[in-house]
Amino acid sequence: MKAWELDFADFYPEIMLSVDLPAKSDEVFCHDVKEGQQLTMRGAYFTGGENADDHPEIDFFILDEMRRVVFSRRKKGEGLFAYNATKPGQYVFVFSNLKVCSYPFPP
Repeated sequence: MKAWELDFADFYPEIMLSVDLPAKSDEVFCHDVKEGQQLTMRGAYFTGGENADDHPEIDFFILDEMRRVVFSRRKKGEGLFAYNATKPGQYVFVFSNLKVCSYPFPP
């Protein structure tokens, strides 16, 4: 809650997006930062399942213009992110659900 108060008090997202993230898959989004532009990229995510209490854990990463991981949050069903992009280039946001499925398959 403290992170929300510090970094997100004035946050009003321009878009909201909902995607399905099946087991053993990734969803990737990109954002281009132009020369001379400085941008704080921030947002929130949460997972949901069939039940109100079912929040699958995923991994979330931000890669900078050199494809280095500059932010990560692992094995969480929700999270906030904020990153100051100061260099031009393409920044990548990766939502990953690559953990092994624990569904009890029949023998």
